[in-house]
Parts: sequence; structure tokens; C-alpha cells
Amino acid sequence: MIEQTAGSGAVQNGTATAILAGGLVAGAIDIAYAFAANYLQSGMSPTRVLQAVASGLIGRDAFQGGAAAAALGLVLHFAMTVAMAAIFLAAVRALPPLRQHMLLAGLVYGGLIYFAMRWVIVPLSGFPGDLRTFGALEFAVHVLGVGLVIALAVRRFAPIP
Repeated sequence: MIEQTAGSGAVQNGTATAILAGGLVAGAIDIAYAFAANYLQSGMSPTRVLQAVASGLIGRDAFQGGAAAAALGLVLHFAMTVAMAAIFLAAVRALPPLRQHMLLAGLVYGGLIYFAMRWVIVPLSGFPGDLRTFGALEFAVHVLGVGLVIALAVRRFAPIP
């Protein structure tokens, strides 16, 4: 077994593993839900969903950008979920109460992500629509599939003092 001491490569690898595992798994769950929900609600293709993500950065032009805009949307989506995992890990390391209640903190974090994305980040982006509504299933996906998944990855892989 590798001992994880401060300054060791194992600590750095554990941190990176927690961030990448949490961010990528949470991102996969979230985008899979987005693909399924948008297809079932309106017949929207995964390409169009990813173009909608890209529109946050490049505006309406994303919808004429084809596969390149969809690829940009995919990269942006996973970059955001990896960043979300890094932020959670930093918060857990900085705030002892979060360490003591990490899974609860993850659930709350997922809810905060949901509201921040829908009411702050997306409205400030180039996305042409208005997402300021509440969807119980989508909220649950963020709480369980994003926040909790990130917390579980951090608890499993990250060295926490």
C-alpha cells in the first residue's frame, strides 16, 4: 500500500484522481441525462444538446457550427464538471465541517450547482434560452449524480488532512 504523505507523488495523484474521477463521472451522468431528457421531451439530438452547451460561449452561432460546435460543447461540459470537482475538493480541505459531513455537503453542493447554473451562469452566458425554471428530476440528477458523485470521489481518492 502506498502511504500518502504530504509532498508525496501519491498525494498529488490522489488529488488529480479525485478531481478527474468525480468530474468526469458526474459529467457523464449529467450529459447522459441531458441527452435522454431532451430527446424524450422534444426529439432533440445529442449533437444539438452539445451545441446548446457551446452556445454559452459562442452564442447562437453554435447551432450552425455542426460537429465542431458539438465537440466544443462536450469539452466545455466536462471542463465545467471537472472544475466543479476541484472547487468541492478545495472547499472540503478548507472547511473542517465539510470534511466531517462530506456526503451531505456533496448533496447540498449538487443542489447549489443546479441553481447556480440555471439562475446565474447560464443567464450570463451566450445561451439564447431561459432556463430559470425548476425541474424536480433535473434537480435530483444534480444532487445525486453530480454533487454526491463528486463527494464520493473526493472521499475515496483525495488525501484529506
